[in-house]
Amino acid sequence: MKKKKNRPKVREMVVTICVLLAVLSTATYAWFQHSRNPKVMNLSLLAGGPGVLQIADDTGRGPGVYSDELDLSTAVGSSAMESMVLNPVTTKNGTLFYSPVYSGNTVVNVKAITDETQLHTKYVYEKTFYIKAAQNPNLEEDSIIKTEGKLYDIFLVGPATSLEHKGTHVYQSPDAEESTVVGDTAVNALRISFELEDGTVFIYEPNTNVSNRDTNRAEDRVKNDYGNYTTIKQTKEGEFIESDNGKDSPILFTIAEDVDVKVTMRVWIEGTDLDCTDSIALDQIAAMFEFMSAEVDSKE
Repeated sequence: MKKKKNRPKVREMVVTICVLLAVLSTATYAWFQHSRNPKVMNLSLLAGGPGVLQIADDTGRGPGVYSDELDLSTAVGSSAMESMVLNPVTTKNGTLFYSPVYSGNTVVNVKAITDETQLHTKYVYEKTFYIKAAQNPNLEEDSIIKTEGKLYDIFLVGPATSLEHKGTHVYQSPDAEESTVVGDTAVNALRISFELEDGTVFIYEPNTNVSNRDTNRAEDRVKNDYGNYTTIKQTKEGEFIESDNGKDSPILFTIAEDVDVKVTMRVWIEGTDLDCTDSIALDQIAAMFEFMSAEVDSKE
């Protein structure tokens, strides 16, 4: 990831992604003492804002219609969301995932999850979509007047500054079941990765300055080798840790104008996180990701 340079922004474009997650479990939700099935419900994406950065569903044959909104409850593959469960996993890169191997109540090793069906029904929620920077993203390719060399840096907006810029934040839903330990939440163990087709991956980690108080979790003997990936860290108050201005994230990636950019989003609970504790069972969380782009100055 690159840090933003101090330069004037020729044009700004915003995409907002809203995520609503409900995590349901009847018992422990840790890097397991007992194997149970947390569940994901009502996950949705909303893309919008002024400008020309828009979002489209992945139809399986390419992007659908670009617009300001993408509601996953009606998107392709939406039925899988209702039956999805989230057992805690770990990863080294946000793309390959591992489940725990137990000896009693201790995680002594991990094994790769190679069955895609199992991965996407029991461990990791995955959804692909497209973003595009264009004055009219739905024009036919032959109708587009190309602007050679125009590029846009993409980064996340920090705390909300207005109704137009609602900011990037993950929080506990008001409808969530009361935690067995007041104040504990699944937000603190959540990870969301975004992968581009060229292999670029960034992983978002919320609430990095707060911790769950519960200490009930399985003993972990793999955390030195897994879960140590680099993340884009954001505080509960919305500030990005590695930020030049205390608000926005570093530059995530750069895209060219009038190019369909496929993005794979993955949502999971990081088992090696000390905040993956019993107390966050039955939690519900909501999230909003606000992406902003700034045109790269061709004179740089």
